[in-house]
Amino acid sequence: MALVSVGPWGGEGGSEWSYVFQGGLREIIIDTAGGQYIKSIFIKPGSAPQDGSYVRISLDWPREYLVRIDGMHGRQWQGLEDIIRSLTFVTNMNTYGPYGTENQEDASFTIPIKSGKVVGFHGRSGDAVDAIGIH
Repeated sequence: MALVSVGPWGGEGGSEWSYVFQGGLREIIIDTAGGQYIKSIFIKPGSAPQDGSYVRISLDWPREYLVRIDGMHGRQWQGLEDIIRSLTFVTNMNTYGPYGTENQEDASFTIPIKSGKVVGFHGRSGDAVDAIGIH
């Protein structure tokens, strides 16, 4: 089966990254920089620091899986590129979020997963998550 990538949505800043899960998506860990924007997202087991104010989303894989990701991107600081300001993860069983801040002037996006399963994420990041997409 071929790997299909969708997106990313958000800004052009930061460096490219990509991660394909070994097995299913079991946990998403998000640092929201005090609720202001998405500073970092960890999906690789054991990759998140143990300190800090992170939100942990535990999924009951394989029974629970992503069916949609909603988000908003916009400028956080004067003169910076767009960054991901908020994310909401919707599974076949629950809705998690929104995490971050939703502002009327930000651009919204929705990543629907109509068939297949999310097997990874990709995007851009530096001091924040600049853009996010799925595999």
